[in-house]
Amino acid sequence: MSAGVEKKLVRKHFDRHARDYDRYARVQHELADRLLEKIDRRAERGAILEIGCGTGYLTAQMARLFPQAGITALDFAPAMLETARRRITDNAGVAFRLADVEDIAGEELAAWGFFDLVISNATFQWFNHPEETLRKLAQVLRPGGQYLFSTFGAGTFPELRAAFGEATSGSDGQWRHGPRLLPAAFWSRAVEQAGLRLVHTDVRQIRVFYPSVLELLQAVKHIGANNAATGAVVCRRPSVVRHMLEIYRRRFSAGEQIYATYEVVCVSGCKQEA
Repeated sequence: MSAGVEKKLVRKHFDRHARDYDRYARVQHELADRLLEKIDRRAERGAILEIGCGTGYLTAQMARLFPQAGITALDFAPAMLETARRRITDNAGVAFRLADVEDIAGEELAAWGFFDLVISNATFQWFNHPEETLRKLAQVLRPGGQYLFSTFGAGTFPELRAAFGEATSGSDGQWRHGPRLLPAAFWSRAVEQAGLRLVHTDVRQIRVFYPSVLELLQAVKHIGANNAATGAVVCRRPSVVRHMLEIYRRRFSAGEQIYATYEVVCVSGCKQEA
């Protein structure tokens, strides 16, 4: 299954905003903190593979939590990876790799070794071939190892989609804003199809408040998540955008602020002992 993401555009967005990413990534940081709580600490975590390490927020916390572990932190955006390197300068146990995990052959990935924990925060929504990638990653997980990731679900930004939908309802053309996000049920099923035991799927809605719709759009832009859907046609007509802003303020305000809802999905699986 393909989510229809233009990877080159996503990489460009992340590289452009790597320096400011952490200022705007409050939901991503909250998700990272939740993932840390879900790591099974009863088992050995000597080798960890992190997919989409970004600026290294989660990487740094894992390095402190597991000081003896060897952490392989992977990201496909050079500027994000460089930011992570600057963040973690005193831990020889972290190895950074510039690569897109979807482009790595299974044999090459296996050559890196096997891992006790494969973890990823707010990255899987950028996969074009999520089922194949999940299977590939499951193959390098040791028996007894944990598979843990968070992503954004299909219920993310319903307010923005509704406002744009109403603003463009009378215009010609088919407008789409943002990538197609997959439901939690898809991720649960994909983990099981990868040959892992599904331990838990947690779905939550997080409502975040912003001073204005423009502040929301600015935050989305700075976390690299503006429209990167293959073939998407984004309506930027000034009149339509102004109409969208008015609709959003009217329908989705609380006091002096507007709000946006993120649907966050956290999935935990494990590889059964032979």
